[in-house]
Amino acid sequence: RARLVEGRAEPLGTHDSGAQAALANADLLVRQAADDAGFEAGDTVRTLAF
Repeated sequence: RARLVEGRAEPLGTHDSGAQAALANADLLVRQAADDAGFEAGDTVRTLAF
C-alpha cells in the first residue's frame, strides 16, 4: 500500500493492526514477490492503481 506523493510511491504502514486504515488511505498497491527482501528508497517498483 502506498500514497502517490509528487510522482513517487510512499509506503503506508505495515501488515499489522493498522493495515485496514493504510489500505483505506492508499492510492496504489505495490507488487512484491513473497521471497523479495524489500525495496530501498529510489527503487523502481511495480504498482497497481487503486
